[in-house]
Amino acid sequence: MKKVKAITIMMILILAAVFVSGCSDNGAGEEIKAGPISFVDEEGHILLDGSQIKKAIGILGGSEYAVEIIFTEDGQAAFAKATEDNIGRQIIIKVGDQIISESEITEKLDIDKCVIRGNYTKDKVDKIVDAINQGLSSKKTGTADNTDEEKTEGENEESDSPGNKEEASKDQVTFTDENGAVLLSGSHIKKVSGAENSGKYGIKFEFTEEGRAAFADATANNIGRVIYVKLGDRVISKIGVSQQIDSDTCVISGSFTKESLKETVDAINEGLK
Repeated sequence: MKKVKAITIMMILILAAVFVSGCSDNGAGEEIKAGPISFVDEEGHILLDGSQIKKAIGILGGSEYAVEIIFTEDGQAAFAKATEDNIGRQIIIKVGDQIISESEITEKLDIDKCVIRGNYTKDKVDKIVDAINQGLSSKKTGTADNTDEEKTEGENEESDSPGNKEEASKDQVTFTDENGAVLLSGSHIKKVSGAENSGKYGIKFEFTEEGRAAFADATANNIGRVIYVKLGDRVISKIGVSQQIDSDTCVISGSFTKESLKETVDAINEGLK
């Protein structure tokens, strides 16, 4: 009876460790440079970014040092969806273009934190935590600056077309970099349509000749960073760029249902007219 009880307790402890951790160390190098943190799938699609993370802290469990990443409420939901959609596959955690963790997902994890474990020294944990938190801090500062710039542009548009500011910007599609600079706009796009692959919905963009060149330049100049696809002020997709893409089409993914996909495609095409 005691043996059965001991085995049961051990199994509970193992399950608890998996539930709390969720991620494993990839043996990141000693030198970790500050940069934007992102969780990506095997194709490089962004699943979570810095806007969904509160902070990173170093922790000590017994004699083991680890990095704990704490999610916002939105981040917890995104992490749960990411793990559910990637069971049997890997989720990669990156700081800038540096991979700090690769973990195979075995189950959905609906938790408010992720612990990266490894053969860490305290010094290594401190370096990783500092790099992540510096990236989070600079992203917040950049967001505030971009908001100010967008307000200034909005005021200029309003003076050119009084009373039409909201209508003019509502359906405009743009591809922007992490600082909010526009890389492509509606003039670079012929049309958009819905796409489906294995039950997942996406949006297919067909570029003009000039748009193809602009997209190739944009991806070449943003390797290891994120390109945002926006409809008006709303981000509809985030592209994790791992290489230059010289193509006359681009399919972006997102949390689309069949209905929301149609609405988004129709709104984009309306703005292209």
